[in-house]
Amino acid sequence: MKAYMKRYGWEFGLSMLAYTIIMISSTYILKRYEVGIYHWPLAVAPAVPLWFAVWAYIRAVREMDELQRKIHFEAIAFSAAVTLVSFSTLGFAEVRGLNHPWTILTWPVMCFSYGVGLAIFTRKYR
Repeated sequence: MKAYMKRYGWEFGLSMLAYTIIMISSTYILKRYEVGIYHWPLAVAPAVPLWFAVWAYIRAVREMDELQRKIHFEAIAFSAAVTLVSFSTLGFAEVRGLNHPWTILTWPVMCFSYGVGLAIFTRKYR
């Protein structure tokens, strides 16, 4: 495994660990106490480690060779298209009366479809 991928694995893993801890903690605090001045900062606090994960990914992509970058770009384009169509469809359904907090699924849908796209395009360029 290349050095930049090991570093990415550590950076991404630590970011996701921090995300998990902050998400659980902030959810626990917000459910236990009344809304106050701290409510919004605690509600959005889990997004901070996600930015570190994004930065780790960008750094890893910058160190990839051209073929790997192309594969990842196509996987991201696939993921963006799947997410766009999925959530547009849910938006149309919401206009017709379906009222659920579907936006929380954006990140998992993007990650899953990115993984599928990565598998498809890696196989394509073998």
